[in-house]
Amino acid sequence: MSALPPDEPTPAQRWFALAEEDLAAARVLIADGSAGLRIAGFLAQQAAEKALKAGLFAALLGAPRIH
Repeated sequence: MSALPPDEPTPAQRWFALAEEDLAAARVLIADGSAGLRIAGFLAQQAAEKALKAGLFAALLGAPRIH
């Protein structure tokens, strides 16, 4: 794997940033109260998956595409 430029985020950093965005959106929906908790739950689940994928990239320097 080639080295990334210093300002380029690693795949793990990119996946973790996406996870943080999903979790932040879920928190907004929960705080709003009028939005469906089902959507907030979905976003929280997506955040968990993306955080796990970030961990895989950090530990294994890559994760297989399965779908």
